[in-house]
Amino acid sequence: MTPFTWNADREILTPTQFRSVIGGGWRNYIKRGYVWQPISALIAGDLSCTTFPGNVQFAADSQGWSDIVIDGTFSMQRHIAERNGHNAEPELRLSMQVECDHNVAGHIDTLDPDPDKWRPWQVVYPGAWDCADLRLGIWQGKAARIEKVIDFHSLPDGDSEFIEHSFLIRSSHARVLAGPSLDVSPWQNGYAELFDSQAFVARADSQLRGVLLKTPVAWYYTADGTEVRTPIRVTFEIQDDGETVRCTKHIPRVLIATALSHGSHLKADATFSPDASPETSTCDGMARGSASGTWETLLGVAGNYSTDNESTTDLMVESLSGSGLFGQFRHLFFGFDTSSIGSGQQIDATTCRWKFDRQSVSGHDLNVHTQIYEGLPASNTAIANGDYMSVGVAPYTDTPRHLFSESYDPTFVTYTYNQTGRDAINTTGITNTALSLVEAQEGGSPTWAASKTDSLQVYMAESTGTTNDPLLTVTHSAASSFGAWYTAANPSGY
Repeated sequence: MTPFTWNADREILTPTQFRSVIGGGWRNYIKRGYVWQPISALIAGDLSCTTFPGNVQFAADSQGWSDIVIDGTFSMQRHIAERNGHNAEPELRLSMQVECDHNVAGHIDTLDPDPDKWRPWQVVYPGAWDCADLRLGIWQGKAARIEKVIDFHSLPDGDSEFIEHSFLIRSSHARVLAGPSLDVSPWQNGYAELFDSQAFVARADSQLRGVLLKTPVAWYYTADGTEVRTPIRVTFEIQDDGETVRCTKHIPRVLIATALSHGSHLKADATFSPDASPETSTCDGMARGSASGTWETLLGVAGNYSTDNESTTDLMVESLSGSGLFGQFRHLFFGFDTSSIGSGQQIDATTCRWKFDRQSVSGHDLNVHTQIYEGLPASNTAIANGDYMSVGVAPYTDTPRHLFSESYDPTFVTYTYNQTGRDAINTTGITNTALSLVEAQEGGSPTWAASKTDSLQVYMAESTGTTNDPLLTVTHSAASSFGAWYTAANPSGY
């Protein structure tokens, strides 16, 4: 059996409509009796799909297992070879786990404000790697497939020739994996390698095969929209349990660099500062809590002072004379109108710069660290007492700054955002941030000493002129079209 006629390419007709051709015929319809009807490949809100031949439960998080059942309600192979339009294949069960660096939540890719850019057949896991997102999805078609996409938005660190990404396929009864000669199987031989050829998986007792990989490639689009596809090498190794195969894709680093370079002319830097008083769309300011108690008590009190119209404002922690007691904590809010970036843009780099007027440590190091977080004020244009402790807990940089040992006085200090911070940029609205202390947002406590104050005085947007204003700089570009993809399973007989 030579299966080359049963693997056809996909044509994109519109952002939400696809056609795949086999011998010039349509493949995105299924025969129900004597009527051909389209297959819906939408993923439900719980990340499951039962609207193709089989069902899939996608992992809630990027490092979880996805469970795949192929019912094989229609076999293209039998339809072509036997002219049999009424057929079914035995059930095939698989599980898949992607070996990602970060465990991030997945969501159906319908969050873009522009519905034309929705991908309701994909689950996206943003930031699954430092330099790439993970996408798991369904190919629409008479024999729908599970797809796996690595979507690079920047070049990984290092100088290795290949960037390697692996995933695991586990099944108690899938035993066939074959290249063009149908004679390689990691389940039988322990190892297999494919390049520019096809791979198949099926039940061990079935002569009809479903596709695991359809000529694995990486692709990108040039500035004029031309698609460039390059075959890449994939290796397969059986694991100790005898049921799991590790599949590793070897992506040339130069290919990623080339793909990203085609979008470099679309990159743009945009700078943003909060509005000075009276505010129109954003603001900056301070919220304070006061109490005589432990650090935990101080963090739990209601805010009792706030301001959003001063030229300079302090980030501050104050200890009292009683053992272990603290009396005051302040943190700062900064809002930036980043809506001009617009939808469909990826954030490539972000920095936030402040001008510090004074660093004050009153004879003792309370051992606190500054960090940037999400700001959660009730209003975009005013800071209120109730905004005290309305700050996120996920840090926006990888390196907090020690308030005592590092110099802030008086100079500009720039913080470089990590992936969490870049993901928080609201490209169609207001991005609210907060300058706070690690010990307040992430746990721990200042090192107590009697009657001490550690503080930073920061220039706000109300300062004279704009030279000293808080400044957010965002480098962005059109969302990358480059991805490295391969499918995870396919109905038997396709």
